[in-house]
Amino acid sequence: MGITKRTAAYLSKLADSEYSVPTPVVGAVNYLIDSFFAKSEELALRNSRPSKWYPADPHAHVRELWLGCDLHTAFTLNQSYPTWQRSLNAFAFSKLFVGETATYRVVSFLDSYEFKESLKGSYAYRVQSEKVSISLTESLTLPVFGNFFVEHIATGKHLFVSLDLCYESMGCVISVMANPADQSVVEQFFADVSASIIANDIYYKKCLSFVRGRLDFMGVKPTTWEQIIIKPTIRDQIQKNTVQILDSMDKFSGLGMTPNQNMILISPPGMAKTTIFRAVSNDVEGRITRIWCTGKSIDRSDDVTALFDAARSLSPCIVIIEDMDLFGGDRSSLGHDNHVLNEFLACLDGAQENAGVVVMASTNDIASMDEALVNRPGRFDMKIEMPLPDEKDRSEMLRSFLRGFHSGPNESVTQDTWITVIKMTEGLTGDYMKSLARAVVIRAVSEGCSNGKACTFTADHLTAAVEQVLHNYHIGKRAKKHHQFEADIALAKV
Repeated sequence: MGITKRTAAYLSKLADSEYSVPTPVVGAVNYLIDSFFAKSEELALRNSRPSKWYPADPHAHVRELWLGCDLHTAFTLNQSYPTWQRSLNAFAFSKLFVGETATYRVVSFLDSYEFKESLKGSYAYRVQSEKVSISLTESLTLPVFGNFFVEHIATGKHLFVSLDLCYESMGCVISVMANPADQSVVEQFFADVSASIIANDIYYKKCLSFVRGRLDFMGVKPTTWEQIIIKPTIRDQIQKNTVQILDSMDKFSGLGMTPNQNMILISPPGMAKTTIFRAVSNDVEGRITRIWCTGKSIDRSDDVTALFDAARSLSPCIVIIEDMDLFGGDRSSLGHDNHVLNEFLACLDGAQENAGVVVMASTNDIASMDEALVNRPGRFDMKIEMPLPDEKDRSEMLRSFLRGFHSGPNESVTQDTWITVIKMTEGLTGDYMKSLARAVVIRAVSEGCSNGKACTFTADHLTAAVEQVLHNYHIGKRAKKHHQFEADIALAKV
């Protein structure tokens, strides 16, 4: 202010000198000079105060405070887990922090962090949760991604845990950071995760579906062998080489033999292959893990690897593969992708043993399958051809399907009529016999022969229905020949 006053006094004298300055100009100059020196004094005063320290990297700083060490000295350990058990990974991880047996707790450390405003809205501290199925009927909302300030309850040791279960990455990864003096605490954390996975295995001895590398729970229609009309010899072959193999695992192991077996059911479509699979699944309910998939469920060789990893981990296990010809076709075929089939061959009979694993597959077209898959010992040793139902089988099937629809014949349906209709169905599969039963009931109901609880059909209903089904059957046969003719032409042009 002293400088300002002296300058103002000097200018005021100029008005009386020979270099006179007008009074308005003197006032304006004085105002500008006063403002300049006032601002200078304000800045000087501000610079004279001690400045508040601010971390250059608050993300690193908050971790250093939590762990009690410089970040570059921290001990870090990563662990990967199978992607097929993603739901189990999430469930097992969460169990470490909940309930009376919880070993760890998550601390809201950011709430007490001095510079938390700088981290507001940061993606790094967002926790992503999803609905996860832990049984066929139960789901939980569990974390699948996030960073957590974790404290070991018993010792008070601090960990910084990062979780990513196929959310941002393609795998399931847990990363843990700690003070270098707490390496054993990190190792114990991963040991606790592994123990939790074993103790909380939601997949073991359950019925599961497998689709493109992921497991989920599956409900299968309860089916007994009494509901399936097949020859007793075929039923016995299937049971001896699947369920009985797994039930006798200890005996086979004691004899130095790997307790496993692979079987393929071969038949045209509509021959109850899926129903047989359901009966096998029903036989082992609550005792053996079942994993269902189809040829469409497997897109890549990684899917095959994951499928067999899951089966080995969950043994005793039956792997059920429907329509295996969708990926098990002849490798010499034009345009055929061999990667999936090659991996499947390696998993069936490769370096890793499939102890306690039975593979049950089905195909409608054995001629299209690769020879190395179906004609080499150690891969599919049991090949069971399902013959077309004979007259006795077709008669039993039709009666069974009609009973299932609460329908029965009136007096017009004689034994001769029934035998004639059954003879007409020569070459038809079980699915066609079911279609015949449906056609009979539909005709009877449309003509008022049902009270809504039961149905009575006539000989006319039965004969008209079989003619309709045979007409559709022959159209289908012609379509198959037409498509084969087109395929032969296309192959000849190559």
